[in-house]
Amino acid sequence: GLPFTTEIPLPEVERVDPAPPIQDLARATLALISTGAIVPQGNPGRLKQSNSTEWQKYDIGGLDRLEPGEWEPIHGGYDGSAARTNPNLVVPLDALRLLEGKIFAQLHPYYYVTAGVGTSVIEARRMAREIAAELHRARIGGVVLTAT
Repeated sequence: GLPFTTEIPLPEVERVDPAPPIQDLARATLALISTGAIVPQGNPGRLKQSNSTEWQKYDIGGLDRLEPGEWEPIHGGYDGSAARTNPNLVVPLDALRLLEGKIFAQLHPYYYVTAGVGTSVIEARRMAREIAAELHRARIGGVVLTAT
């Protein structure tokens, strides 16, 4: 019950209000974004496994799902065994395709990705602004954001 002063003060966390709900989901185009670092086999964009300072964009326009052996996890902060067997566990393209045209109008033909582990707040904000600007230009109505 004695007063104390911590030796490790925690940083203040900025409060961010959630975005308003999508007005007409049935007519909305949704984009798929992940910090789970699922990339095409061989990591052609050379995305870093941690401490990200960049993001990548991949064409998923003709895909119904992410196939094992064609897509792989490169994230440095989780055991990627399950994602290697089924990348859709982290990036649920297969589930979104089942809902496309029924719950929402369509899925944006590009998938955006980074590795969230160890990423600084400054870099995360910069990447978010860059991706958001691109999505705004593409008139995206909402985002499905997955993490690990």
